[in-house]
Amino acid sequence: MSAATTKTSQPGTLAPTLSPALSPMALAIIIVLALVFIGFYIQFCLAVAPPRKPAMHFLERGFATALSAILLSMAGAIGLVNFYLRKSAGFVPATYWLAMGIGLLLLALDEQMMIHEWIGLVFNSKGMEAPSLVKNWNDVIVIGYGVVGLAFCIIFYREILRYRAYLVLLVIGFSFYVLHTAIDSLVVENTLQKIVTEEGAKITCNMFLLLANAVYLHELVQPLRRLKAV
Repeated sequence: MSAATTKTSQPGTLAPTLSPALSPMALAIIIVLALVFIGFYIQFCLAVAPPRKPAMHFLERGFATALSAILLSMAGAIGLVNFYLRKSAGFVPATYWLAMGIGLLLLALDEQMMIHEWIGLVFNSKGMEAPSLVKNWNDVIVIGYGVVGLAFCIIFYREILRYRAYLVLLVIGFSFYVLHTAIDSLVVENTLQKIVTEEGAKITCNMFLLLANAVYLHELVQPLRRLKAV
């Protein structure tokens, strides 16, 4: 039996169990290389910044924001490719990947055009005070993104559990989203360490969203390649 063969689901299981084309060792290497790349990118942003403005490339319109938008755009594009490959599998897979692709592209647009910051300014101009647990309305909106995303994943959990590597990368990405949001919402003082850690966590989150979608695409394509090779 080949590595891509579907195993029969047993009663009571959460989702169909598929043998992955990506080995655990390959997954571990991908995770390590991603973290190393992000570490080097952060050091690059610090190295090329003016001495008097060391956090310049971690602010809006900086290199960190640019990379974050690129990663989200690529993740969204791959999500739409996955939608194309999974649309014949039924309503649930098609809906998941269509919403995933469009949602990530909208987040990339937000990242580049500062849409949630603009919405926050509108709320402030109306005299509406943000909840006391957060600094401003921007944080409320970003937290809202996470709540919607988590609810979305719970609803479509079967598609997420289809491949273990996809689940692992998605969990890592969401964990860094939580770290980014917690720092952004709870830490008031804008020190260099705070800014770099916050933006670094955001880049890491988006990197792992991209990797998750790419790994899922890899798993979808491998059986097709084997069929063509026969």
